[in-house]
Amino acid sequence: MGANRTRKPFDAYAAEVIRFKARQLVGKAGFTKSDREDLEQELALDFLRRSRNFNPDKSKRSTFTTWVVAHHVATILEGRHAPTRDVRKEGPSLDAMIADDGGKQVERITIMDARANHPGRSPEELHPLKLDVQSVIETLPPRLREIAEGLKTHSVTEIAQQHGMSRRHMHRLVNKIRQHFDEAGLRGYLR
Repeated sequence: MGANRTRKPFDAYAAEVIRFKARQLVGKAGFTKSDREDLEQELALDFLRRSRNFNPDKSKRSTFTTWVVAHHVATILEGRHAPTRDVRKEGPSLDAMIADDGGKQVERITIMDARANHPGRSPEELHPLKLDVQSVIETLPPRLREIAEGLKTHSVTEIAQQHGMSRRHMHRLVNKIRQHFDEAGLRGYLR
């Protein structure tokens, strides 16, 4: 057992298994060729951490190596498919090329920056609009008024949670608010 403790934990076999498994991950779960090196490093680091647990009385070194690397690959894939990280549900890349208003190909982030920094209305134009919106909100029944005021700074989900109701019910109430804005000719200003 003492001889195995002095043996280097990272041998040629471990390096090959790690390279092979990283190559297998490319094209799965949103990984690309540019991720391969990072995957190799992550697998190698995990293997080095776990290599001190190797016990030659329980398995051969190659079996231990294959099992540890395969287990970490499964952990990586599980993490990528977790509901909060599922790459299939991620939005489009900000680096993706799309057509702007003039048909010229630009990065998506360029258009988003332009829209965020230049919303299209000057403060002079926004002031009367704010007054109109506030006057419609003041005509709403108390419960709808409270929800409309909350929607200025919170999401529908947050407001539903604050009021202890389902999102479905909250959406029904939001639709009633929209009807009031429709009747006042202001629906086009709602998100």
